[in-house]
Amino acid sequence: MGKERKTQSVRIRAARLLLPVFLFGTLVAALMVFIPNRVERSSIVESQKHTVGIQFYIVEDELIQIISDINFLAQLSCIPDLFSDDPWEKSRAMENIRWDFLMFSNARQIYDQVRLIDETGFERIRVNLIDGKAVIVPQEELQDKRDRYYFTESFKLEPGEAYISPLDLNIEHGELEVPYKAMIRIGMPVTDHLGKKRGIIVLNYLGEKLLKRMEQAAILGNLRLFFLNSDGYWFRGPTAEDEWGFMFDDRKERTIYERFPEAAAAIMNFEEGSIETRSGLFSFSTIRPHEKWQAPFSLLKVHFSEAWKCVSFISKTDLNRPIHQRLATIGMGWIIYLFVTWLIVWNWVTADEMRKRSERELRRAKNEAESANRTKTIFLANMSHEIRTPMNAILGFTEILEAEERDPRRRKYIEAINSSGTTLLAIINDLLDLSKVEADKIVLKPEPTDITSLMEELRYIYAPLAEKKHLILDVEIATATPEALLIDRTRLRQILVNLVGNAIKFTTVGGVRIVINTWKQSEESTSVDLRIDVADSGPGIAVSDQERIFGIFEQGEVAWDRKYGGTGLGLAISRRLSTLMGGTISLTSSPGEGAIFSIELPNVAIVEKASLEKENEDTENVQFSPSKLLLVDDVPENNLLIRGFLSDCPFTYREASNGAEALSQLSDFTPDLIISDLKMPIMGGIQLIEKIKADEGTASIPIILLTASITKNDEWAMKIYADSFLRKPIRKSRLIEEVKRYLPYEEGSSSDTPSDDEDEKTTPQGEREASREELKNLIATMERSFLPRLHSIGQDLLVDDIIDIADEIGTLAQSYHVPDLVKWGTSLRQSMLSFDIDAVRQQLASFDEFLAVMKQKVASDE
Repeated sequence: MGKERKTQSVRIRAARLLLPVFLFGTLVAALMVFIPNRVERSSIVESQKHTVGIQFYIVEDELIQIISDINFLAQLSCIPDLFSDDPWEKSRAMENIRWDFLMFSNARQIYDQVRLIDETGFERIRVNLIDGKAVIVPQEELQDKRDRYYFTESFKLEPGEAYISPLDLNIEHGELEVPYKAMIRIGMPVTDHLGKKRGIIVLNYLGEKLLKRMEQAAILGNLRLFFLNSDGYWFRGPTAEDEWGFMFDDRKERTIYERFPEAAAAIMNFEEGSIETRSGLFSFSTIRPHEKWQAPFSLLKVHFSEAWKCVSFISKTDLNRPIHQRLATIGMGWIIYLFVTWLIVWNWVTADEMRKRSERELRRAKNEAESANRTKTIFLANMSHEIRTPMNAILGFTEILEAEERDPRRRKYIEAINSSGTTLLAIINDLLDLSKVEADKIVLKPEPTDITSLMEELRYIYAPLAEKKHLILDVEIATATPEALLIDRTRLRQILVNLVGNAIKFTTVGGVRIVINTWKQSEESTSVDLRIDVADSGPGIAVSDQERIFGIFEQGEVAWDRKYGGTGLGLAISRRLSTLMGGTISLTSSPGEGAIFSIELPNVAIVEKASLEKENEDTENVQFSPSKLLLVDDVPENNLLIRGFLSDCPFTYREASNGAEALSQLSDFTPDLIISDLKMPIMGGIQLIEKIKADEGTASIPIILLTASITKNDEWAMKIYADSFLRKPIRKSRLIEEVKRYLPYEEGSSSDTPSDDEDEKTTPQGEREASREELKNLIATMERSFLPRLHSIGQDLLVDDIIDIADEIGTLAQSYHVPDLVKWGTSLRQSMLSFDIDAVRQQLASFDEFLAVMKQKVASDE
């Protein structure tokens, strides 16, 4: 009994709470139904008005073409000859006019007939358009048109004047042509050599094309469009049986007055407007193009008094459909609202159950969050590996090129590539770190920075692009600028790369100027205020857009992302970095006058000149003893890079693509050192080390592990299992230092190093010919890794894929000292960048022939 009373009390309390909620929900539902309905109704009316309003311009555009065409034909030089007394001249003129009419009709495809009618009203020449092909009508089929209104009206005109008939159906031999053809006839007098009127040219314009073009505007607006003449007859009506009533005796009553009597009077008596009746909503406009002629009609006198009515119509059913749908949706929502509200009230009253449910939800959410965190950790580890692996090849091959290149200009290019790659790697590392920590926790790393060197680096990076676009890239550094400043060089460079890159991208004429200025607050100050201006002569940026473009995924104008590309992240990142560095980025610009982006960093410490020399340990004097190495990596290019770094060492190599394959190699090959990747398919580096160390016969073999991983677990495992490990991207000096720990070597004498004079006489290593073994390895790599990709790319011709493979082949060719293949890759890249598709196809097709020549050379050497 007590339990029942408690339940009854809960129900009463719930009902009292629910009553005001019910009334409030009902009021909101009513407002949600009727307020949007008024807005939608107004929007529909505006859409209708816009649709009917543009019909004038469609009609005018078509008539401009028609009048231009007939004026062109009337000016044909051969027409006066047709009325000559000379039979031969008249015959020649007849043939020329027929040919001109035939070519004209085939070209225009909008005229059912092109005719020349003499002063008696008889057709002298007629060309019909039949199934899209112009045909000259034989002489015996020409007709007498003296009684047709368009002949009498056109022949009344003076030369140079044009007549446009009303829109009706075509009549042939006194009867309506079947199938029916909506037609407008345009006539213009023609004269003989004495200026006497001798006939008219008539164009039978296919009015159906005009009607369909006008209807197309209504289709785009999801509206129904009617067209009427000034008497209320339908050109386009509710049904096909309603149309062209004035041409049929049994349809004379089929007008707008009969179909829509409530709206007819307003539509026919007023120029434009809207009216809603029981039938639906009408918006209408009167089309009188002859009252608003535009050029070229200002040069011609055109006789056309037709007035058409354009009516946009939405039936009551279609008009009310949105409100009915909204009623159904909101009604269902109202029911759901009441039901949910009741549940909420009931659960609020029964708080204990709600608390338990909340605890269960929290536990489930916690488990899901932990699972998501584990997934993110795995993703970060894999992503780190995937990013660092190509960076390993890029920076590694760059280091090889830098060591082999003797040309100072090319060495500067290589240094710029190496610097850019290093910066990219630093940014990648920060981005990967950011994914593990909260926002706003980027750690700045100030270092002594030579501003002049940084500017020169930017110049070398962007000078080729500026030169390609015929732009001037100028750098101006104030004389008071200290030699070195304590600043985060990577972040400052990242900001400048964004700003200078944008400036060159958006500038087509003129150039880009970088200006460096510094100020001391006092003579004794040990810091300066640094200002860097990046000015361009590009299109400029409107004041209304100048703050918006610093937002994420924003650019100056809507069309810029389509024209220039880009993510719209550069300026947003630059502003955040400048803020973290304690500074600001500002913009001064106006449309058409270029833009100036200004970086201002206050209180930047002055330091002694930065030591910016790259790590360049003397590894050339190390003389290793002959040794055997096993290289294990699922990416062949990584093994190729290791061999490139150690190319001057007397080593014998075996390669494996995974741990399982490496174990099988150990059955007949005992290496002095194993260099293995960490993450590989089938069997990874850790599992390989465990099996090798577990076997007494191989346990003593030292193992260097290479990794691009960033996870703490992987780093912990490597320290336990591997003899040593290196992070990708690896440097030649670091690799040789590690190899020296496990293989016998001797330090060479400094006297072995050639003098400067001797070095100048020596052929640069990058220009020596590849050995037979190197060519065989290169051919095998090409056939295995590149040939299938080239065949696939040749079918799709994707820009990024072609540029990527051209760069990869060029890099590989440089490491093997094959200059012809380097040129092939460079030429392919340039052809793709200039979108010379024919040249790209030819170069891709020539690759098989290139390989065949290389194979022939290897065979001849044997």
